Amino acid sequence: MKIKKLLHYYLRSKINIFLSVLFSTAIISSALLLQGLLKILIPPGCVFVYLITSGLILFSRRGAQEIVNVKNEDRTRDITQTITQSEKKRERISFLRIGDSEVKKTIEYFLLISGSYLEKCRELKTYSPDAHHAIDQVLTICQLYLEELDESATEKRYSVHDKEDFTTYKQETIKNLKALTHTIKKKMTEDLVGLSRHEQFEVMEELKE
Repeated sequence: MKIKKLLHYYLRSKINIFLSVLFSTAIISSALLLQGLLKILIPPGCVFVYLITSGLILFSRRGAQEIVNVKNEDRTRDITQTITQSEKKRERISFLRIGDSEVKKTIEYFLLISGSYLEKCRELKTYSPDAHHAIDQVLTICQLYLEELDESATEKRYSVHDKEDFTTYKQETIKNLKALTHTIKKKMTEDLVGLSRHEQFEVMEELKE
């Protein structure tokens, strides 16, 4: 890991926050309470001691653990945000008004599987990039289906001939929704079971590349 990145994590660590508050208090107190030469020498001395102390901690086992803790907090936050985004997209899909019984049934199955998947993500504090991408695609496909349905209804109302058969489009929609739902179910089994959290994160990073 580059030194710039190490410093970034260390500066956000609890031990550095503690030291920063401690030495800042010492500097302010000395500037306010001391007189003469001590008032001039103590504040820079505190800064120097802080830098030395931080340097020793940064390259110690304690410092390494603090850096790992900050990295893990970042990962957990990123994972939580990603899961929340997918939950919101799933919720949007659940609110879509689908009149066709076949399409509606397919979406209901997706909602069942994706709900179980996201619940598992929350439980394990991890996720599968492929499954999350599938949820994105389902939302897009549903929106396109409704747009095509609306366009088809408008053309029918005004007796406009459309060379594309909407029935075929509907069947393709159902086919794609089922395939994406299958992907989510498969990834829930493959990516969220039998791995440690560290191993799961490594899998996610590899899939992103």
